Amino acid sequence: MARQTMLSCAVATLWLCVRMACVDGQWIDGVSALAVDYYRARDVKSVIAFGCWNHTQRHEIFHTLTRDGRMMVQFVPDLAKVHPNPYSKGGMLIDATCESALNEMRQMVGRL
Repeated sequence: MARQTMLSCAVATLWLCVRMACVDGQWIDGVSALAVDYYRARDVKSVIAFGCWNHTQRHEIFHTLTRDGRMMVQFVPDLAKVHPNPYSKGGMLIDATCESALNEMRQMVGRL
């Protein structure tokens, strides 16, 4: 039962951005606004971000979430080393266009 509760809590704080909408390497404003609105609605205080974004895209994500969402953002190079706390006010942003991100997310969910 505890495992199921932890999984439910983890899934509640997890937002998988399916096919990050990028055009010519640029964020589409609607997608970043959607992420901020989603996290605000759930009173998220910090976000762990993992993906295949380049430096410019990471800056855009960081700037949008910290400025508009007033959230702390941490980019992690290895999702397998992340141990989410299901009781925290944290969220995850995962680039679903990045195959390694999806594989690592599946492994992480399997550990819960």
